[in-house]
Amino acid sequence: MRISLTSLKLSEPLTSLKLSEYLTSLVLVLCIMTWMLSLCSARGLICMKCQNITNSGNCSNTTMCNDGEDCYAREIVRNDGSTILEADCLSHQVCTVLHSPIVTVGRRDETKAGKKHGRVVTNCNKCCTKDLCNEHICDVAVPTGPISTSPANSIVTTPTSSTLRSCYTCSDVTKFTDCTVISTCAAGQQCYTTRATLGGNTHYSMGCEDNQICPLYTSGSQSPFCKQCCDSDHCNIGLCGLHVLPELVIKPFNRTLEVEDVTKLRCEADNLSNATLTWTFESPTGSTVLPKPLTFGPRNTTAFFQITNNHFGEWTCTATNIFGSASASAFISHC
Repeated sequence: MRISLTSLKLSEPLTSLKLSEYLTSLVLVLCIMTWMLSLCSARGLICMKCQNITNSGNCSNTTMCNDGEDCYAREIVRNDGSTILEADCLSHQVCTVLHSPIVTVGRRDETKAGKKHGRVVTNCNKCCTKDLCNEHICDVAVPTGPISTSPANSIVTTPTSSTLRSCYTCSDVTKFTDCTVISTCAAGQQCYTTRATLGGNTHYSMGCEDNQICPLYTSGSQSPFCKQCCDSDHCNIGLCGLHVLPELVIKPFNRTLEVEDVTKLRCEADNLSNATLTWTFESPTGSTVLPKPLTFGPRNTTAFFQITNNHFGEWTCTATNIFGSASASAFISHC
């Protein structure tokens, strides 16, 4: 009996020690996971990245910046009068210095580029804080008035009124259906959308952009990256090749049937819209109660029923997502 008690006393501290080690390990694992998640959640801007190009339109590379970096572009004028451009990411602190009044353009450049080509002058040093915004920021001086002409392939219009636009607004979403916030722009702004594919993922940003900048957004919807503007409420959800409003690719059609006939009505929305399908019914007498017997197929794409006198009337299929809806109707008539 004495041996049994001794064994029990010895086992208790061992059990407590194991529990303490387990809890310590668990806390350590949780801390590491929290730290890793904090690293993964931070994502910098997507910016153009090019070196020594002669025209901003020749820049077709993008890069994902670190958190705390802005998009940046620099234009250098060499002693022979030629111009080269570079675009990349730059820390926000350095960009703040570049935009300070004490920093001016037109200064001599003593970098390797300067040594290689003789005396060169930095004609433009600019940063910006939107995805892909550094492609054209050195193309023109900061505008002082409206730009009335638009380059080819741009989807912009010159506003004719002071109406404030309402635009979908989001920053770096990988599913455009996650962009559900609507914001009111300031005077002199339009709606914009940027889209860039990087690392196998497509990133979207939407919001408001100045009228003077929008004509520089010339990338077409088929490019690896896209920047487009439009000048009507909520219009930017349709830019850069997005088709987010539901579209019915299969619609129900009218039928003339007899009582006890078995039939079905089909309706299907495009997959990209991620829409939900619903059916409604209205009889010639105005009743909106769905008649029975009635069975719906997967995702409500098909309605099956055997005709009774209550099934004659108008059947409507509606596809709905967070951006809107689309409907189509068919009549079931008696022979």
